[in-house]
Amino acid sequence: MKKISLILVVCSFLFSLNLYAQSTEFSHNSKFSLSYGVNTSLLKAADLNSVGVSFARKGSGRLWYEVNFQSATGLFSKFSANNLTATGATDDMLADQKNKLMSLDLAVGLESSYTQNLLAMKDVFEYISAGLGYYSYSEDYSGEKFSGPGIHAKFQVYKRLSEFFSAGLNFNYHLATVKRKALSDTESGGDRSLTLGFGTIGLDFNIYL
Repeated sequence: MKKISLILVVCSFLFSLNLYAQSTEFSHNSKFSLSYGVNTSLLKAADLNSVGVSFARKGSGRLWYEVNFQSATGLFSKFSANNLTATGATDDMLADQKNKLMSLDLAVGLESSYTQNLLAMKDVFEYISAGLGYYSYSEDYSGEKFSGPGIHAKFQVYKRLSEFFSAGLNFNYHLATVKRKALSDTESGGDRSLTLGFGTIGLDFNIYL
């Protein structure tokens, strides 16, 4: 399900790029964003939460180039499936452990206004981006730190409240492979790695500069 969500977001991004010629020009050149997200299963929203900060510069047309930083806290099972050789713990041992993750990525985004055209809603826009980044994950039970590369996909729908401010909803998805340091010369990369895959849904607040 996590991989399907990522595929849908990336496909939407490519579809938007295909419609790039239909873009609408905007006057702002820089954007600073704050976001807050929770677990996508809202009945268990407290199992995972994240805070994000991003800064973007406008490229040609509606393209944006952005830097994203996110800090997330949540149950182990919301971030990853267990790899016993990597964590040294069983699923039961990790069940109630809240762990921390930080990520930093560079992304390309595209702003669009299809919602306005489809639903006749004034000043409502969409934004979708995809990027590559570095992930640092702290596993609380073992005290080990895992790090490695990953990808980040983001989708936003927001309303422009003024020339300099907008607010709306966001969906973020992260997929990364992280490893801890080797404990011996014979330990393989697979024995000390975790595959992280998680999504959040929440609120965005944007300031245009």
